[in-house]
Amino acid sequence: MEDLNNDGRTVNLSSGLKFEQLLELAGSLAQLHAWSLTTDVDWKTNLPTSETLLAGIEQYFDNISDKVDEIVHSYSQYFSSVNVEKVKEMLNLKSISKMLDCNTELIGEVLVHGDLWVSNIFFFQNDDGLAGNSIKGIIDWQFAHRGSFCNDLRRLFDISTSTTLRRKYMETVLQFYYNRLKSFAGDKLTVSYLQVKNIFQTAFAYTAVTSFVFLLEECIEMLADDEQAKHFILLRLAELYEDGSRLLGF
Repeated sequence: MEDLNNDGRTVNLSSGLKFEQLLELAGSLAQLHAWSLTTDVDWKTNLPTSETLLAGIEQYFDNISDKVDEIVHSYSQYFSSVNVEKVKEMLNLKSISKMLDCNTELIGEVLVHGDLWVSNIFFFQNDDGLAGNSIKGIIDWQFAHRGSFCNDLRRLFDISTSTTLRRKYMETVLQFYYNRLKSFAGDKLTVSYLQVKNIFQTAFAYTAVTSFVFLLEECIEMLADDEQAKHFILLRLAELYEDGSRLLGF
C-alpha cells in the first residue's frame, strides 16, 4: 500500500478546500460517475446499496433525537435558531435512505465513496509543503456504496469548505461537474443541468440542516487544542444550517 504522506498533504479543516481543489475534486467525481454509468464492468455486485449500508449502522440512530437536543443546548450560542423538531423528523432511516438514493432512477447509480471530506483527501504537496491542487489519493473507502451522484459532491460543501467560498462558488463547481460529466458520459447522460441542479440542491439542503448532528463531535475532537479553529467550525456548521433551512423553507 502506498504511503500517501510521502509527498501528499491533507487540507487544514479550519481553512477548508480552495476553489481550485474543489474543481479538481468535482472533475474527478464526474469522471468516476461517468465510468459508473457507462462501463460494462460489473462494479455493483460487491458494493452495498445505501439501504444495506444504513442497516449495518442502524443502532447509531437509536438515540439521535437526544443528540440533537444535547448539541443545541450545549452550543446554544451557535444553534439557537435550529428548528429541533424539523431536524428530528429528518433523522430517520427512511429519510436518510431516500436522500442517499435521490433520483437514481433518473440518472442512475454511481460508485459513492461515502465519507469524502478533507481528512480523507490527499493532494500532492506544493513547494511550500502545503496541499496543492492535484489529487494524490483518497483513503477510507469502508462506506463505499451504490447511490446518487449527489452524495460525495454534497459532502465537499459541508464542513470541508468555508461558508464564504461555498456561497460564492458552489454553483460554479456544480456547473463544472455537470459539463465534465456530460463530456465523459455523452449520450448516456440525458438530464439537463437544471435537473441536476435541482436534485443537488435538495440533497445539499438536507445535508446542510443535519450536518451539525453528524459532524460536530468528530470535528471538536480533532480540534480539541485549538479554540479558535473550533469556533470557526461551529460557526460553519451553524451557517450551513441557516442556508439549508432557508432552502427547505423552515
